Amino acid sequence: MGWASAQHVTRRENPMYDTCLGNPCKYGEICESIKDEGVVCVKDQGNKYINLLTSIGSHKLRVELVRSDGMNFYAEYSNFDVGDGESKYILTVNGYSGNAGNYMEYNNGRRFTTYDRDYDENPYNCVSYHRYGAWWHGGCTYVDLNNQNINQLLWDYNSFIKSIMMIRKID
Repeated sequence: MGWASAQHVTRRENPMYDTCLGNPCKYGEICESIKDEGVVCVKDQGNKYINLLTSIGSHKLRVELVRSDGMNFYAEYSNFDVGDGESKYILTVNGYSGNAGNYMEYNNGRRFTTYDRDYDENPYNCVSYHRYGAWWHGGCTYVDLNNQNINQLLWDYNSFIKSIMMIRKID
């Protein structure tokens, strides 16, 4: 079986945020604020589908990153799993190899934090306070590929213009 794309992000001129102030959406939806275009409510399905995909068998994760000068980096993790909604989509990621650095190790065992669901370890919400994107934040993070800042897809505080997260079944 080949790689399944879990996320593909390119630096954006018109950023879509993970949630928004005064969230008008129903439970199970994420409020996305589109710059100068209002608010859209979408089903919070991304982690649900990644959980379903990783719940049967063992999986690995590959993250590919492109810097603004065209340099390519990657991180591969031989063990990858996202828990279900009841666990707040807890992340399991370990077994690093690659040239990007083992910075998702910090996110291992973290629950998924959004603007309106704060599960990080800070007294404030990393997503709303620092304008990080929804992610498996601790206090806060070294990796943020959902960053709300259009010029920063972060990996150890280095900025990238493109990231791809891919999942592959290994048994």
